[in-house]
Amino acid sequence: TRILYGFHRFLEPPEQAALFRALMRGGVGNDPEVFAIVEGARRQLVARLARRFGVAELAPGVRTRLHAWIGACEAAAIDLYEHRDLDADAFVALLVDALVGLLAGTGVLEAVPPAGDGAA
Repeated sequence: TRILYGFHRFLEPPEQAALFRALMRGGVGNDPEVFAIVEGARRQLVARLARRFGVAELAPGVRTRLHAWIGACEAAAIDLYEHRDLDADAFVALLVDALVGLLAGTGVLEAVPPAGDGAA
């Protein structure tokens, strides 16, 4: 899907690592404008995931799980940038496994349209 492709693109440029670490470790909570941008991006990702899952309105538990997954992705990216001991495919697979684990039992995954249908 496009979301997974985005992870691969995110990992490619080496300068991305330093910028991402600086943003996540220093800028998000300290600057209201930066915080608003980062939170807006997080909300957009949750909305994109909801569309991909075919969910018009997210139940609070599902919404919270998606936000938890985004936080886990951010922490995992920092770890990957520090250690560089996973290739991009293994990293993306790890994130997908984490998302599936978080959403297990919610009924959301059962409703996911097949890949390649043009959804987010």
